[in-house]
Amino acid sequence: MTARESDCLRIAVPAYLRDHTFEGRVILPAVEILEILADFVQRRFPEIPVWIMEEAFFPRFLVLDPAWTTLNARIEWQLLDAGRVKTVLGTVVRSRSGAIGRLAVHGTAVFGGETKTEPIPGMDREADRSDRFAVPAERLYRDLVPFGPAYRNARDPIHVWEEGAEAIVEAPAGGDPRRFLGSPFPLDAALHVACAWCQRYGDTVALPVGFGSRRIVQPIVPGESCRARIAAKGLSEGAFLFDILILGSDERLREELSGVRMRDVSQGRLRPPDWIRVGKQGAVEDSSPGNGNPPA
Repeated sequence: MTARESDCLRIAVPAYLRDHTFEGRVILPAVEILEILADFVQRRFPEIPVWIMEEAFFPRFLVLDPAWTTLNARIEWQLLDAGRVKTVLGTVVRSRSGAIGRLAVHGTAVFGGETKTEPIPGMDREADRSDRFAVPAERLYRDLVPFGPAYRNARDPIHVWEEGAEAIVEAPAGGDPRRFLGSPFPLDAALHVACAWCQRYGDTVALPVGFGSRRIVQPIVPGESCRARIAAKGLSEGAFLFDILILGSDERLREELSGVRMRDVSQGRLRPPDWIRVGKQGAVEDSSPGNGNPPA
């Protein structure tokens, strides 16, 4: 293990990020934070595989001014054992006088390590469930995850049930094919489906705050359509836990995540709509017109 080092970084802020909003603020998505960190690692330490990552944590939103075209940030890194590197993305926050600055951490991840070849056990087959609840994509993005058009990439059919979820997730055409981790949109869309699961079965509006590990087998390129399979793994320290697989159109594994953590970051200000809870104990069973319920 070596001493921690740091460097300043100027990051481009493309216009499509303005579609990623939470409570009226533009937020840099977790998938973009990972790409920024991976890009830095690949260029500085090309021998370290960025398709393997672990111990990701997103402790604080990175709020973007809609007028920005670039962002000044700082990356810290520390070489670890076994050919790994720990990375931190932050921004400098200064006191009112401007004399004192501190690093506000927005994302951390460890890159590198041993390559695993087998998918997460039990998730490489389609689930045969009779209790699936359909979440129309239009309602997902109108009521549950109200992002703008650039971040509406989960497609019908979207199904959730108590042990998991499945959906079609897409990488829009026209994106940058040179990204080291591939298109960020399919994983982002899979997290939207996990958010729908949390609203139905956890009665909570939850967003991703980290994961245990991520392995990319083959980066997804713009224009691809994939399938996301999500396994609910319970609660830990107030966070909902999930494992996620993303499969290509040929049903081959493209990437997997284990120990995805999602929690309420609104302190209870946001609540699920009634229709997503229909059929659950204590849910409102109203199916009258205009109540927000999906059509039968």
